[in-house]
Amino acid sequence: MKSIIKDAVTHYLDDNNIIRPHQHKFVSGRSCLTNLLKDLECWTKALDNGSSIDVLYLDYHKAFDSIQHRRLVKRLQKYGISGKQLKWIRVL
Repeated sequence: MKSIIKDAVTHYLDDNNIIRPHQHKFVSGRSCLTNLLKDLECWTKALDNGSSIDVLYLDYHKAFDSIQHRRLVKRLQKYGISGKQLKWIRVL
């Protein structure tokens, strides 16, 4: 059941251009690996043009588990998610 709700919310966010092009996790056909490959391509181009690069990695492991769910629900409402999808998110 969770995957049905996740798919419905993801489709809504994608259809309404709420998911940014840089988002890779939780997007069909994208992953952490595709994100790294895209970054590597940008870094290679910058280095080829003589630019320097500084990279900072942050680990958000289990970030979803630590988020305040009331805040998440309010944000989803702001983006227009309501009805059954929002009720299921509150249950999860």
